[in-house]
Amino acid sequence: MPKSGVPGVAYIAVPENEGELVGPQLKADPAIVGALRMDHRSEDVTYRANGKQAYYGDVSDDEYLAVANLMTPDVPVAPLATPVVTTRERWGSVRRHYIMCLQDQAIRPALQQRFIDEANAFLPASPNLCIRWTRATRRSSRSRPSSPNCWLGSPQPTHRSEIWETDECLKNERTSFGFRPICAGCSGIRGDIFSPF
Repeated sequence: MPKSGVPGVAYIAVPENEGELVGPQLKADPAIVGALRMDHRSEDVTYRANGKQAYYGDVSDDEYLAVANLMTPDVPVAPLATPVVTTRERWGSVRRHYIMCLQDQAIRPALQQRFIDEANAFLPASPNLCIRWTRATRRSSRSRPSSPNCWLGSPQPTHRSEIWETDECLKNERTSFGFRPICAGCSGIRGDIFSPF
């Protein structure tokens, strides 16, 4: 959720994102190749371990390798480099939920909080509903796909800016077996069905 008129790439090197693990994975300069180029199936053990930690830190090595076979090596950089202008009339009319993954190694929690704070400052009368996933990495929605359904199906809080801790919800989650082909760029399920998680 970059600030209105600011491209997503402007946030990569901000202090709130210190310690992110995606930068070391890049195999080429995005400005030259027009993509975030990564080698998800690299034979370099250290490089592959960093990639796993950056995106799938909460799955086994075998599960990560199975997912890595489905990931594309080039994610177009244009969507991240293009400023998106948001308006109070359009973007502000949509109820927003932000699921914070507190173990995220790609977009660090402090930067996630900055996104929430900037959105709330832009629309103070309509703050984000923030859900904190305390044990989640960036792609935990892949390893625990039923959990977001659990939160979003829960009764609404009395105040829309209330923060929900989700460990109680995770105790009741069901396990989903198998893998789905996931777009490395938008995290959607490839095919006709789009997943917002």
